[in-house]
Amino acid sequence: MLSSKNKGLFVEKSRFRVMVAVTSSAQAPLLVERIADMSPEAGKEQVRDFILALAQGGKNLRFAPCRACVYPSARFFNRHSADIPIKLKEPGHFEDLLRNQMGVDLTIYNVAVLGASDGLPFDPARNLSAQRELILAGAPLEQLRAEQEELLSMGIFPERMELGSLSSAASLMNYMRFAGIKRPVLYLEIGMTGSFLFIVTPERMDLCRSIPHGLDSMLPALGTELGVKDEQSARNLLFSNTFDFTEMGPALLGKLLREMRASTGFYEVQTGQSIGHVVVNLIPPNLDWIRLCISRSLGMDLLKFDFRAWLASNGVQVSDSVDMTALSQSWIGALGLLSDYELPPAA
Repeated sequence: MLSSKNKGLFVEKSRFRVMVAVTSSAQAPLLVERIADMSPEAGKEQVRDFILALAQGGKNLRFAPCRACVYPSARFFNRHSADIPIKLKEPGHFEDLLRNQMGVDLTIYNVAVLGASDGLPFDPARNLSAQRELILAGAPLEQLRAEQEELLSMGIFPERMELGSLSSAASLMNYMRFAGIKRPVLYLEIGMTGSFLFIVTPERMDLCRSIPHGLDSMLPALGTELGVKDEQSARNLLFSNTFDFTEMGPALLGKLLREMRASTGFYEVQTGQSIGHVVVNLIPPNLDWIRLCISRSLGMDLLKFDFRAWLASNGVQVSDSVDMTALSQSWIGALGLLSDYELPPAA
């Protein structure tokens, strides 16, 4: 059975963490009563018990209705600027762009075409010039179904399931408007074999690209630094929380940093804007040193969030019993699910 209670649950599920915000009700006005997280490595039954306990639905509860975001490994993003907006209405325009230029098989992918500023689906009936800046994004249908099944196995009934990269980027843009941050922000999601880099301003997503280097790209350098011969031993050391890798971080992250410098350098030359802050997401807690290393190496400040004040600006209150002062950047995804965002009207 589903919960008969009116608690609201907002869940971000990634490879390393299941992050949950519990609210007093599922509908606005919302009051955050608790935030909690757990490693999926604890096992699905343990995560299920964790979720259902947070839902407070009683011993007969089998599923807790939630708003959720996920990060399928084969997700993709592409920034598209239409030089001639009228072409956006041509039959097959986006199909040709996706198939022939991006290599996306539309028979196995779920794809969305969204505005780079407002995140709204492209609509040929609306003003085309106002929609010339677009984001093409998607993920394989099979992976989306697998994510949904995994949520269900954890006791999570996803009433709404979002692509976490997009919802987190939208939340970051909203936070920038709230905090008065004018300079672009670099948002990075690090996976095992690859990463995604986004550059956002308060008004829109300016750049998005995939990088073919992730946590695994550190293993050869780590093996060299510590004299470890096989990859699995190096991986065990990396995730063991035994060593402080901060000082050797630039060497371990060398491949990723080179790609990031190339993207940020090109962006800054093309736009004349300098990037002021960086947000690094999806890393496990024991690799938090990666944030500091990237910040120092790129000469950017780590963006510090005032989550309580930001949520309040969106009509979401936080109980005095909930301590948000020590939350990491990673909470931008889960807490961002509590609000829907709209750009302010143009001046």
